[in-house]
Amino acid sequence: MKSVVAGLLTLSVALLATSAYAAGRCDELVAAARSDDVPAVARLVNGGESVNCRDPLTAETPLMAAAIEGKADLVRFLLTLKADPNVKSASGQTALDQVRAREATFSKIPNFASLAEQQRKVIAMLAPVTTGGAAKAVDPVQVVPTDPNLVAKMKLQGAQAAMMAGRLDPARKAVLEVLQMHDTNGTIRAHAFMMACDLGLRGHDPEFAKTMCEAVLKYPDASDDDKEYAKETLKELLKLQSKSK
Repeated sequence: MKSVVAGLLTLSVALLATSAYAAGRCDELVAAARSDDVPAVARLVNGGESVNCRDPLTAETPLMAAAIEGKADLVRFLLTLKADPNVKSASGQTALDQVRAREATFSKIPNFASLAEQQRKVIAMLAPVTTGGAAKAVDPVQVVPTDPNLVAKMKLQGAQAAMMAGRLDPARKAVLEVLQMHDTNGTIRAHAFMMACDLGLRGHDPEFAKTMCEAVLKYPDASDDDKEYAKETLKELLKLQSKSK
C-alpha cells in the first residue's frame, strides 16, 4: 500500500509541475493556433493550458485565433479538445461572428477569393455548434479591392503570430513585404519598421535593428507605443555599443 501511495504522490507532483510549466502560456497557445502549429497547440494543452484561455493582450481564445486565420483543420482539432465556440470576445462576438465578418470582407476583394473560401470552410464547421453570438449580424469592413492598408495589416498580423511562435524567417519576409508597399499610411509603415527593429534584435543584428528603429521616429503619425519602443531600444543599443568599445 505504501508503495502505491508513494507512486500516486510522485505522479501528482509530476502532473502539478507540468501544469505549472504550462500555466500562464496562453499567449503562446493563441500564437500557435494563429500560425497553424498543431504540435505546439497539442503540447501546450496537454501540458495544462486551458483550451479556452484568453490571450492577456488581445483577449482572443485559441479557437478565435485559428478561426479568423481560416485554419479549418486546427479549428476541428480544437473542437475535439473541447474548445467552447460560444465564448465571446471583448466586443461580444463569438469566433463564428468574427469569421463571418472576415468572410464578408474577403468576398468583396477579387484577389482574396481563396481566403474567403477558407473562411467559409470554418463557418460551415462552427455554425452547427455555436448557439450564442452577437445580437445582430456584424457589418463587414468596407474596403476597395486594392486597399493596401488592409493587406498590410493582415501581413503584419501574420508576422506577429510567426514571431510569437519563434518563426523569425517568415515573420521577416512578411514585414519586408509591407515595407516594400509604398502606398500604405504612415502609422502602418512605422509599425512595420518597429517590427523590423524587433526582428533585428531577435536575430542578433543590432545594426539592422538600429536602422529600423531610427526609421520609426521619422513618421510623425507613428503610434505612441511604437515611438516609445523605438526610443527605448535605441537607448539600449547605444549602451551596448558603448560597452563593446
